[in-house]
Amino acid sequence: MSSAKPEPSKTATSDFLLYERMLISWVRTSLSLISFGFTIYKFFQYLVDSKGAQAELQRGPRNLGISLVAVGTLVLLAATFQYWKMQRRLRRETGAKLPLSLGLVTALSVSAIGLVALAELIFRFGPF
Repeated sequence: MSSAKPEPSKTATSDFLLYERMLISWVRTSLSLISFGFTIYKFFQYLVDSKGAQAELQRGPRNLGISLVAVGTLVLLAATFQYWKMQRRLRRETGAKLPLSLGLVTALSVSAIGLVALAELIFRFGPF
């Protein structure tokens, strides 16, 4: 008796690729939110630092930037968790060996970058 898992069926492969596309779409959306929020925050920080603008003027853009980075990161973490649950269910239902997901690796990497950016914006540390 062989303990090797069978190759995935066409349906399992199709579902796997559907989940991959969904996760990659969330990565793209989240990365846009994170980078846009970080850019807004840094742009207005630059204006305050270089032109001596009032610090009160930075509070609104700072909060917006932090909010966008937080939303992008949290949405991506939620999408990654949902993806992981769907993949686990697919593996359990089909018993097939599915390939390593590069989308999952990318999502986790972008989530880590988002968490670091969020921490940098909130606590104001780091080289940025």
